[in-house]
Amino acid sequence: MKNLYTIFTVFALSLPCFLQAQFYEDLPVPVTIDGDLKINGFAGGHNIPQFSEADFNNDGLMDLYVFDKEGGVSMTYLQVMENGSPRFEYAPLYRRNFPEMSNWVLVRDYNGDGAHDIFTSAADEGVAGIKVFRGFYEDNRLNFERIDFYEGFLFNILTFPQSNGSPTNVLVSNIDYPVVDDIDNDSDLDVLSFDSGGSHVVWYRNMSVENGFGVDSLTFILEDDCWGSFQEAGLSPEITLSDIPGECVSGQPMNPNDMLVETRHAGSTLLTFDENNDIDKEIFIGDLINPSLVGLTNAGVLDEAWMNEQDVTYPSYDVPVDINFPAAFYVDVDFDGANDLIASPNETNNSPNYDVAWFYKNTNTTESPVFEFQQRDFIVETMLDLGENAYPTIADVTGDGLLDIVVGNVGYFQSNGDLEASLFLFENVGTATEPAFELMDDDWLNFNQYSSVTNAFQPTFGDLDSDGDLDLLVGENTGFLFYAENTAGQGNPMAFSTVVPQWQQINVGQRSAPTIADLNGDGKPDLLIGERNKFLNFLPNQGIATNSVFNPDPASAVNNAFFGKITATEALGAVTAYATPTLIPYGDKYRLLIGNEQGNIWQYDNVGVGMPDSLIRTSNFVGMIDEGREASIAAADLNDDGLLDFVIGNRRGGLRIVGTDLLVEPPNSTQETDKIAFDLFPNPASDKMFLNLSHLTENAVTCTLFNALGMVLETRMISPNNAVMNVENLPTGVYFCEIKAGNKRGVQRFIKQ
Repeated sequence: MKNLYTIFTVFALSLPCFLQAQFYEDLPVPVTIDGDLKINGFAGGHNIPQFSEADFNNDGLMDLYVFDKEGGVSMTYLQVMENGSPRFEYAPLYRRNFPEMSNWVLVRDYNGDGAHDIFTSAADEGVAGIKVFRGFYEDNRLNFERIDFYEGFLFNILTFPQSNGSPTNVLVSNIDYPVVDDIDNDSDLDVLSFDSGGSHVVWYRNMSVENGFGVDSLTFILEDDCWGSFQEAGLSPEITLSDIPGECVSGQPMNPNDMLVETRHAGSTLLTFDENNDIDKEIFIGDLINPSLVGLTNAGVLDEAWMNEQDVTYPSYDVPVDINFPAAFYVDVDFDGANDLIASPNETNNSPNYDVAWFYKNTNTTESPVFEFQQRDFIVETMLDLGENAYPTIADVTGDGLLDIVVGNVGYFQSNGDLEASLFLFENVGTATEPAFELMDDDWLNFNQYSSVTNAFQPTFGDLDSDGDLDLLVGENTGFLFYAENTAGQGNPMAFSTVVPQWQQINVGQRSAPTIADLNGDGKPDLLIGERNKFLNFLPNQGIATNSVFNPDPASAVNNAFFGKITATEALGAVTAYATPTLIPYGDKYRLLIGNEQGNIWQYDNVGVGMPDSLIRTSNFVGMIDEGREASIAAADLNDDGLLDFVIGNRRGGLRIVGTDLLVEPPNSTQETDKIAFDLFPNPASDKMFLNLSHLTENAVTCTLFNALGMVLETRMISPNNAVMNVENLPTGVYFCEIKAGNKRGVQRFIKQ
């Protein structure tokens, strides 16, 4: 179980159908790193951001829209004023209105109505083309509806007529990033993209104005299949330019490696803007095989572009872009009215996963820009971002009664291609009702020493030796487990003995994601382990409560390598799932939550003793959570409101904290008719706590104290007529008092101050 320590106290009581329909809201929880309060701390991170501007709330101010290609996630940052200065603040409310998209997104107001529209890849529908969504305001919130372009074509996308009059798709490869811009200065928006071979840029001209429709139509012709008269030159960063305006460059010597280029369409990104204030547009090209941005100067005219100069390390007059497969964006991100330049990676593999937004400030005007490099982590610097992947778990590490967060990652990308992975300790420096986190250790327990041989550290806590404190278990990329025994004792700051790699030789293949719970009801902690493949592995404890022993082979007859017959993915043809399970006690059973590769959370109920061989999923979209790729989840009541909160990690390396409507209760809840009603006072308590049980007739009454992690602190026999509990030695925090008398049971929560 991902978070045994907290979820022993968690109970989700609402109906599964309600879970599927209810959006869970992000909580405004502060986080500080190196003394810097991150204003967008739990926004979720970025890996492959694409930048556009739009007015989300119809207030006349341009907000920042970021589509992250890593999982196809829409991120919305509202322009707000802070002490008289504007800034971009994560506003998740608006991201809900954006449709599901993939590969690339450009937000443009094509019809001039003030509501920005969307141009995006149609590759997810099986065609290399462009889908369009029209923007409109409803209750001053930007919404979108799909535009219908069918007109005799198989797909609902932008088309142009072929020579025989039949329509075909405006071609955009799913790995490219096109241009949607007014190329001929007639006010309507045209499209530039590479041809199918990836050598020449094609101009799809919008004829809306020419046909008398103003700017509110999208009617295209193929105007020029060699716009700018240039050609990408195989594996060279240089572009082959034509010596003659209007004549497409051709007949270039063939590099032997160019045959590979012709057959694979390497992948390119495009950006246009007028750099020299002469009305026509320059073009800026990023390529899969070149870390530099190439800038081409347009010496032609509006209807006949001609690129005659190039800067192969743009901007060479300042710090050149140096990103694997760069994409560039021209938006005003510093609120001075002049568009700036942002460069980001356009692919996942072998790319930076933190320094992913190079910001070049425009020190002149939008019409005649001059760029000055500022930073490599624009917007990312305002949030918690651990590079690639974030795997959270929750426990009171410091022993102060407040819940802390421990996070593992796959790692930060290094220039030599390595990944630097660690465990990160975020201490709760707030209160029981208002949590606030601060990064106290970016290499907790020195786990970085193992990142030369493995990564993808997935921590969880559980009492594996029945000594009352929580031990540490960590999954990793090669499928083994790390183990560290907590020797501190109950209620003390955690202290660990030597970390044991490849603990008990347990191995589930790749990306082990352990959780701990007594699933077979024998009083001993068992293991449920997710993995890269689609299945969950159940390893029942073969030892005793004080000495956990497991058969290391998931395929052994004593184990179950196909727990619940769960295949944790619905993606067609997928063999991977990256399942990260979490178990939540529910009476004498558990609820199982699984973060998966699609970025969603799945739920299964009635997991445990007596469960069927095949578990039936009760929700595949808990809280409407969509993290794009590889969601992982931890759960606890972080703000003492009696409701469960989720800490959710993702492939982008960030975290989100969301509140839910799921009630928090201690373990083994009973039916309402079996409950014991009682009062306890004072609450909060400092030393002694009195229980009003005088109405009970039973003589054998027990009182059990649980901490907020669901661990039993003390059980004693008490007299209904003189029920007093000494809580003086309890650390400050939230606790539960459970009363049992015969078959009856009652629970009350109290605060130790």
